[in-house]
Amino acid sequence: MIRRANQADAPALSRVLLRAAEALHGQDFSDAGWALLKQMNRSDAFAERFESESYLALVYEVDDVIVGYIAMHDYEKIDHMFVLPEYQSRGIASTLWAQASEACLLAGHGQYFWVRASSVAEPIYRGFGFCAVGERQLSQGISAQLMEKGAKNDANE
Repeated sequence: MIRRANQADAPALSRVLLRAAEALHGQDFSDAGWALLKQMNRSDAFAERFESESYLALVYEVDDVIVGYIAMHDYEKIDHMFVLPEYQSRGIASTLWAQASEACLLAGHGQYFWVRASSVAEPIYRGFGFCAVGERQLSQGISAQLMEKGAKNDANE
């Protein structure tokens, strides 16, 4: 089941992110980058994000347990999309993306989306129609590839 996330979900979202991203420690995250990721995604940090009207987060639940989520900022930036390792390759990320992008469009926003993708997520986003922009960047110990889909201010793609 997919539903809109709320502040009470913050601890679960933090756990899902850290479990799902754990395999990227040492690959896309140096020790400093991993520490920053953990700091930026504590439960209280998630709870603060829910206060913003421009923050959309959807959770995917199995037996009332959150196993994945997508979070979008300003209805165009994919802030996070994570699925627990034992639930990956089941179409959960695709379902979350379809629901989130539709929610953005229904809210009256364009068809331009962007993300800073991990090396593992890059092929997933390519499958959603995103294209890499420029070279992979390393900032504060975190390696990511800027990817975009659609055109800014173009709702007709």
